Amino acid sequence: ESAQISMNPTLSHQPFRRQLAALRDFFSFSSEVRLLVDTLNREIDAPENVSFRLPSHPVGFVREVTKRRLTIAEAYLKLIHLSAPDEYEERLEVLRTLAHQAWHSKTMLMPLNTARVQIALMKACVKAVDDRRRQLELMSDFALSSYGQPHVIRRLLDELDLIEVPELGRPLRELDVAWDDHVHDFLTEGRKTPSQLVLDAFIKGMSRITIAYYDLTDTRIYDEAVRAGEILGISVSIGLEFSVGQRFERQHFMYVPPQDGTVQGLKRFLDEVKSELKPFFDGLRENAHRRRDTVNALLESFNEGPLREFNARFPNQNYLHLEPMSWAQIERVTHGGQASRIHLGQVLWEAIKPVLHKRVLYLKSQHQLAAERLSRGDVSSWEAEQRERAYLDAREEYVRLSPGGLVERYLATRKGVDYDSAFPDCESVLPLLAKSTGRVVFIHPLSQGTQRAIRTLLENASSIHEIETFNMADAARRESAEVRRLNLIVEELNRGRTLRLRRLLVEWGFEGIETSTLRAASRHYAANNLAVRCGSDSVGWNSELPGMGFAAAARLNKQSVRKLKLRRHPSIPRPVAQLLLKQRFGQGSVKATKSAEGEGAFRPAQELALRRRRQAGRVSPPPDASSDDVYVLGTRRHHRINLIGDEDDASQVGLARFWRYLNINLKAVIKIGIGFVPAYLLVGPFYALLWLGLTALRNIVVDQVASSGISLRAWRWKNVDRDNLANSLFWTGFSVPVLTVAKYGFDLTWASFQGPSGFLHELSKFWLIAFANGLYISTHNRLRGFDRSVIRGNFFRTVLSWPLATAGSYLFNPLGVPAIVQSKFWSEVVAALIEGTGKFLKQIRLSQRLVLEVLVQLIEPVRRTRQTARADLLFIWARLQQGKRALDWLLRTNFRRRKRAWLSVEDIERIERARLELVECYTADGSMESLVGLILEHYSGREAMRLTTMIAEYHEPFVRWLSGTKIPPTSSGNAQNTSEIDAFGPQDGTATPTEQSTSRDELPGEIDASRSRSSR
Repeated sequence: ESAQISMNPTLSHQPFRRQLAALRDFFSFSSEVRLLVDTLNREIDAPENVSFRLPSHPVGFVREVTKRRLTIAEAYLKLIHLSAPDEYEERLEVLRTLAHQAWHSKTMLMPLNTARVQIALMKACVKAVDDRRRQLELMSDFALSSYGQPHVIRRLLDELDLIEVPELGRPLRELDVAWDDHVHDFLTEGRKTPSQLVLDAFIKGMSRITIAYYDLTDTRIYDEAVRAGEILGISVSIGLEFSVGQRFERQHFMYVPPQDGTVQGLKRFLDEVKSELKPFFDGLRENAHRRRDTVNALLESFNEGPLREFNARFPNQNYLHLEPMSWAQIERVTHGGQASRIHLGQVLWEAIKPVLHKRVLYLKSQHQLAAERLSRGDVSSWEAEQRERAYLDAREEYVRLSPGGLVERYLATRKGVDYDSAFPDCESVLPLLAKSTGRVVFIHPLSQGTQRAIRTLLENASSIHEIETFNMADAARRESAEVRRLNLIVEELNRGRTLRLRRLLVEWGFEGIETSTLRAASRHYAANNLAVRCGSDSVGWNSELPGMGFAAAARLNKQSVRKLKLRRHPSIPRPVAQLLLKQRFGQGSVKATKSAEGEGAFRPAQELALRRRRQAGRVSPPPDASSDDVYVLGTRRHHRINLIGDEDDASQVGLARFWRYLNINLKAVIKIGIGFVPAYLLVGPFYALLWLGLTALRNIVVDQVASSGISLRAWRWKNVDRDNLANSLFWTGFSVPVLTVAKYGFDLTWASFQGPSGFLHELSKFWLIAFANGLYISTHNRLRGFDRSVIRGNFFRTVLSWPLATAGSYLFNPLGVPAIVQSKFWSEVVAALIEGTGKFLKQIRLSQRLVLEVLVQLIEPVRRTRQTARADLLFIWARLQQGKRALDWLLRTNFRRRKRAWLSVEDIERIERARLELVECYTADGSMESLVGLILEHYSGREAMRLTTMIAEYHEPFVRWLSGTKIPPTSSGNAQNTSEIDAFGPQDGTATPTEQSTSRDELPGEIDASRSRSSR
């Protein structure tokens, strides 16, 4: 939970609270986390100065100068700062960087959920700029999440209020977990840019969204949204929202053209139907003009009425006045003339906020002066109270100020400012759209009442294909009975039950509907079922409404459903949900859904692979197929207050939260000390130190081998997971009394039965000790939230130590070593072998995949991408854990004979071409100068110094190492032609920097991204 900030700046104990908070934070967090937060806050204060570095691969040379979490935070900061409509190319560039960085955590188990968590953490870190403690916590959580441990990721998903999506190595669009059929971005009525909107959908785990626009004649309107969906793996559909009818009685529809998920496909269709749908597009433009006139009328109405009243409060202080609003201010935040009341509210908020802040400061000074004079008796208490009340009222008005609130306060009335649609009735436009291959959707049909909605459905049956049976924004203003009635009518129409429909309409008192019209509509919808949709109509301004997104309980695991219920996420009416899910997932019930991981039947080989993945803990458990609920992913949000600057920022931190973020080294000392006590009391200081030392040695060796192999010179303390080490030492200390009780219990039982001594005695004793140790380890693993596969593995590795302990007793018993210490020793030996081998192979495989992504960029058509990949490979060879080993595995001459199953034939062919290119460019004359020039072109200062030093230090050793891989040589002429030693300008046949920024395929990290994630 975010820290609460005191809104009373006059409390006498503020200095003490701040000192206490400073002392508390002194013992929390590491110096690295503090430095990262300070760096981020400096960039938040001046976001226009944030410049993106050369788009190096996340495991490339960019790691030499910055941290991945900071790169993600910088990308999000830049994304929200680029708010102008014409800056969409830059936003897409930033989004690619952000997404590519998030995909490369140290995990092969939950890459998709880890990426969502890490983006959400850095997004929250940027937004918590006024709460440094919270920023430090989020930055620490990011470091912990980078390891991708399932129990950590699931805990963070819970804290961030996010659902868990299945890990099948496929993009979200193929998982069909969550959706929203009606959302808005800032080009219509929304608050966020298309890139921000799609990114939020990715964080929420949504598979598809439909974004509504008012016009599509300009490709730039929908270009950003569709391409953002391609980057993040989300299906983005574009819809054209329009109205029909007279002012105050307009009904709303959406035309959804056929789409293939690409900008080119949508543009091609719109060009084909341009002449056919010309009346429709002309009407949309006319509606845009009328909408502009409406907004302009609201603007003039505000300037002539509420503005004068607003300024009248301070008649003689012009510096506390708001200047009249102009249309030019609205045009800065709109694109293509798509202005709305929401845009007017945004512009008004941006203009009125600094004025109100000045008023607060002015009235605060008046209040303080009156309080001082009151203490001297120069003013009356009544006057002092009046000054205080004016100050507190102004402060409250400022901190609660929001664009939505201003719209409700100053622009809510629409009398005299609504407009007539260019389409006078449904017959003037719906049949024309129905002739095309697109879909006509009846959106928020209840806006003009249930009876008129039903009449529209019946009278235009041949022209309406889908209906929005649940619109969240509209349902908040309706009786639930209206929603259920509409849903029931739709269900009966699809079944063709004319008599049942007639009886329902009579019961509800709906008159004037002819039987022939009802019968014709029933026949049509029975043959062509009316598809139902569920949309939030979210614009992001109203904190009283939940945000976007819906998820079917049948598509989620039980843990996610339980968390949605505990956090009081609203659900849509069950009859509405049942009809929606019945159409979406099959006849009868959602029980027809095959699994939570995807649609349709799996082939036997796929089923076997999925079963194995579930057993390994890499796939969420199957859904509860009996649930027909659909939950809203968003909840009512607390309004984010505007801060004055004098608030008490000493947030309250509970004991559990303080312990969680305590400095890792201090926390480790405390944990180890606590774990040492029971061991010391039972086996003495020597064996207690030996007991904890064995566990520590096992953890350290396993982490070092997994990170750097068996080369001792490459071992570094930073490779050790210190938090995991401290936890292991804490829990192993309490295993001493457990095993001691087991051993003494065995001795008493064996003696009571007068069991024989010798081999059978030792065998039975060590079996019982190993079994007790396994039960203890399994118990504390479960308490720590480990996956079942990990718990089972830790249990059986202790059992495997049993025969070794029995055999080893003939060596250790004569030396007087306690039996439990012997069992502990062999348990750690077995654990080191099993865990170390597993982590080592996992790290090798992960390194191979990352190196492969960089290696194939050497054959990309864009020259800058190839140059960047060359520098990345040098860094990987020199600095990346297992980087040299992975690169060697990919480049050796017998590679074709030793290919691995996860490599496709295409991968092998690209690697062959890439390794030839690598040798040619590095052995060409001027190779090092080319790399240095590339760095100096994009970096300066300390960053340039560190990178150029790295190149100078490792270039020649890397060339010598390449020569030792025995790659077939190439002619010097070819090497000279492909080396591209000039780093300062495009050559013939290469792309210019402008072309690089406009082509999706020309950016690093996008090559084969889906296959890479699928392999993981």
